[in-house]
Amino acid sequence: METEGSRELVRDLDAAGYGLYLLTNAGPRHREYWPRWPVSAWFGDRIFLSSEHGLLKPDPAFYRAALDRFHLDGAACLFVDDDPRNVEGALEAGIGAGIVFHGDTAVLRERMRALGVRV
Repeated sequence: METEGSRELVRDLDAAGYGLYLLTNAGPRHREYWPRWPVSAWFGDRIFLSSEHGLLKPDPAFYRAALDRFHLDGAACLFVDDDPRNVEGALEAGIGAGIVFHGDTAVLRERMRALGVRV
């Protein structure tokens, strides 16, 4: 189910020049159904599936492997997840900031702005 305003937020982040990455605990069939989601087009092949790497969130190794895979500087990244444990794992792995998403895209947008994200 798509959260109201998520498509616009993802579009605005992309337009502002931010790279969008999906880090998910989804299984191998994820690549089959993900393209059906309208927001998927903005992520391209920047998807890190736990089932393909034998790692799961919130293990910090999961995030470090994703950072390595995409050659990202963790300190420059923002991680958003609906589970506080996953955000904690990302921060422990060296990701610079994290936000727990509670289902309100407008609040998420404001929290991102507070962190300096141009959106």
